Amino acid sequence: ARLSTGTGSGKPRPPAGQWGLLVSLPLMLCLLLSWLWRLCLWTRFLYLVSRLQLRLIPIHPDGAAGIGFIGYSAQAFAILAIALGALVAGAIANSIYAGAALSSYHYQILSFVVGIVLFFNLPLLVFLDQMLLAWRRGTLQYGGLADRFGLEFERKWLEDPQIARESMMDRPDFSSATDLYQVVDRVYAMWLVPIHTKSVIMLAVAAFIPFIPVALMALPFDVIVDKLAGMLF
Repeated sequence: ARLSTGTGSGKPRPPAGQWGLLVSLPLMLCLLLSWLWRLCLWTRFLYLVSRLQLRLIPIHPDGAAGIGFIGYSAQAFAILAIALGALVAGAIANSIYAGAALSSYHYQILSFVVGIVLFFNLPLLVFLDQMLLAWRRGTLQYGGLADRFGLEFERKWLEDPQIARESMMDRPDFSSATDLYQVVDRVYAMWLVPIHTKSVIMLAVAAFIPFIPVALMALPFDVIVDKLAGMLF
C-alpha cells in the first residue's frame, strides 16, 4: 500500500505541500533557531557587561547615563520581526480568505507588534539595577546641589532688600539658576533602561509591515481604487 502524505484525509499531499513540509518548514525552523541563539548570546554578553563596575553618568545627554547607544542593538532584529510578522500575517490572510473579518484580528495584530518590541528589548533589562543606583545617586547629589543653590538664591534676592532694588539685567545669577536646574532636570528624567526610541519605532514598523497586504486584501478592489484616485486627484 502506498503511504499517504496527506493531512489525515487519505489524499496525497500536493507537490507544493510536500516541498513546504520537507524543505521550507525545516529551513524556517533552522533560521528561527539561529536567530534565537544569537539573541541568547547577545543577552549573555549584556549580562556580563552589566556585572562590571560601569561608570554611569546621570547627566549624560543621551538620557541613559552614557549607555544609550546599546539601545540601537534592537534594530538588528528588524529583519526577524518582519519574518515573524509574515508568518502571523499569512495565518490571518488564510482566515480572511475563508471568510473571517479583518476587524476581528485588530487586537491580535496590536498584541503581536507590542510583543515583538518588548521581546527584543528584554535583554536591556540587565542594566536596570546599575542604572537605578546611578539615578538614585544622581538625584541625591544633584538634588542636594539644587537645594543649596536655591536657598542661597532666595537668601540673596528675596531676603536682602538692597539686592532686590538693584538691576537684574546684568547679573548672571538667573542664567546660572537656569543652567543648573536644566542639568538637575536631566538627572531626574534619566531612563532606567537604555531603550532607544528610534529602535522601538523601527521594530514596531518592521513587525507591522507584513500586515499591510493583508489589510489591502480584505478591502474591496473598487474601494482601493477610489482611495488611490482621491489621493492623486
